[in-house]
Amino acid sequence: MKKITYSKLGDYYYPNLQANEQPYLSKWGRAKLKYLKQNEQGLYTSLLLKNQLNEYLLDIDLEANLMYDHLIKQLIIQHNITEQLKQSNQMLWVKEMNMISKIAEEIVLNKYIKSLRFFFNYSLFFIFFNNSGISV
Repeated sequence: MKKITYSKLGDYYYPNLQANEQPYLSKWGRAKLKYLKQNEQGLYTSLLLKNQLNEYLLDIDLEANLMYDHLIKQLIIQHNITEQLKQSNQMLWVKEMNMISKIAEEIVLNKYIKSLRFFFNYSLFFIFFNNSGISV
């Protein structure tokens, strides 16, 4: 345990305390934090007390971002969305890209955010893609 040091200011001693820096979390890390607070208070409290919450959220955030980016690329190829379509019919291109984005978001939400399983093992990541018909 760290020893607390004090600074004298006038007649009073104040502890020299520093707050732990909160890591930057993207959409997925913040969503997982919100989900844990609302639905899994036991796990949230356990991770918080063990000082492992930030590490857990950063891991989830990284994995979810990697999966989301990979899904977007694969779905663009699978749905044959090209720059030529973007130039010829912009509204259709926007519609298709929005659809792909929503599909990828829903998959990531169900696999990482609303699930208590730990997905730090890449073999599970590849099993998912092999079963879904999307090539890796």
